[in-house]
Amino acid sequence: MSPVQAASRVVPNRIATISLLDSSGKQTDLAAFRGRIVVLANFMTSCQEECPITTGALLNVEQALHAAHLTDRVSILEVSVDPWRDDPSRLLA
Repeated sequence: MSPVQAASRVVPNRIATISLLDSSGKQTDLAAFRGRIVVLANFMTSCQEECPITTGALLNVEQALHAAHLTDRVSILEVSVDPWRDDPSRLLA
């Protein structure tokens, strides 16, 4: 599948409407990003091995997107796999 084909795939409604909580405590879902390319990565704040490396790589991607003036078309989301511990205050820290 080409990047263009992947970017134009429709997210099933049952996935697009899963409730997400952002780092400021605001409820959202993937449907809020309709029309944008979403880069989705899992992580947890207690992870000390690969998560910091992944976050650093995503920061580099974000800088490259900014330099290419593509930040209005691409969203990078890191989603915790430990939501019981990773509350908004811990995410901000």
